[in-house]
Amino acid sequence: MDNTGDLTERQRRVLAYIIECQKTSGIAPTVREICGHFGLRSPGGVHRILNVLKEKGCILSEAGKKRSWRFAGGVPGSGIPLLGDIAAVMVTDILLEATLKVVRRFRQTLILEAANEAYQDLVFKGRSRSQITVLGKYVGIIRKSG
Repeated sequence: MDNTGDLTERQRRVLAYIIECQKTSGIAPTVREICGHFGLRSPGGVHRILNVLKEKGCILSEAGKKRSWRFAGGVPGSGIPLLGDIAAVMVTDILLEATLKVVRRFRQTLILEAANEAYQDLVFKGRSRSQITVLGKYVGIIRKSG
């Protein structure tokens, strides 16, 4: 059911921003990101808009989770983002493409264990840990049939 016809201009703009974020990054924006985009200081007004959009069936959310406000109709062109051959982990100035690693944490050290035995593990201590950006989580393999 399309209830977008009776939205206010601001509600339409917030909904459009949520959809655009999902298209470009594959994830929904946080309430703070929505505030920042529209130049708002307090999240209270954004929460009210999001609740109206949810009541009208335009968006879905999961209580207690960040980035859970997402477009109810599904975003055209969205899906699993591919970042190289594997959607996974990237390290600034070291890895030029995404690779699959197992993340191990030991106190102030992060170890990225290579899933492929042909590659060495990477160890990051202290400030060098900020080079790591986790881009996704392995949950399974999708194979083409036939």
